[in-house]
Amino acid sequence: MRTKNPRGSNEIYLTRHAKAEHNIKEGFFAGGRTDTRLSDTGKKEVVELARQIAKLGNSIKTIFCSQLVRSRETAEIIAREIRRNGFPAKIIEISGLNEVNVGEFTGKSGEAVKRLYPKEAASFYEGNISNWNFPKGENFEKLCKRAKTVFAYIKKTVRPHEGAIIVGHAMFNRTLLYLLYPKRKNLWQPIIYPHNTLIPIKEKLFKQK
Repeated sequence: MRTKNPRGSNEIYLTRHAKAEHNIKEGFFAGGRTDTRLSDTGKKEVVELARQIAKLGNSIKTIFCSQLVRSRETAEIIAREIRRNGFPAKIIEISGLNEVNVGEFTGKSGEAVKRLYPKEAASFYEGNISNWNFPKGENFEKLCKRAKTVFAYIKKTVRPHEGAIIVGHAMFNRTLLYLLYPKRKNLWQPIIYPHNTLIPIKEKLFKQK
């Protein structure tokens, strides 16, 4: 388990949902809007992450999650561990936090999308987020608008001197991190996005477009 600077009373922390059932399938491209529950492995791993989050103390007041089951279940486990330590934590669902709509890529293997949509697949596998354009799904422009709207709402909702957890999804999180930290490629370019890492989000301006 890894955490990055898990201290501070007024930070927003970004994490990915725990491993879902589709995440343990070999060769599967991306879950997208596929709505599967957490796997048994995911449930066990997120308990350990939740215990680390609980150590942040009473600063974590809100946990934001998407409307997809795997994000909601992750948020519920984290909230449960925080409450066990005597600190209240509410959960707020945001539809804008849903995973990227990958359109025709949904349910296909990595090899299949490379064969059927070589240009679009290359942008994904090479980490060129600004060129993302998923057939019959979302493109970079739409993702930017959604990510900015979601983060503005979260910042407005979190009160001063309180902390929060965002339980996002791999591709959505990468988009948000690209906008917040365009020079820190290690955060958003690798396609392998861990399920058990906390990334503190500072008050930053988005990269201007």
